Amino acid sequence: MVVYKSIVNSVVRKNVCSHSIIVRKLKAELVSILIVQVYMPALKYIGDRMEEFYAKIEEILEEADIMR
Repeated sequence: MVVYKSIVNSVVRKNVCSHSIIVRKLKAELVSILIVQVYMPALKYIGDRMEEFYAKIEEILEEADIMR
């Protein structure tokens, strides 16, 4: 994930969860912003693999909620 120079100092946390999921947390004026970048080719994730992928995303979001 590319970050503009103007906001690079706002990056609080970066986590490369897998080759398909990257998370960045930005500090904004009033609240922090969580950006989750996901690459998921539709043909690659079918059935159980898709459920596992969505479970991983849900886990990441739950962790982010705990870390507020």
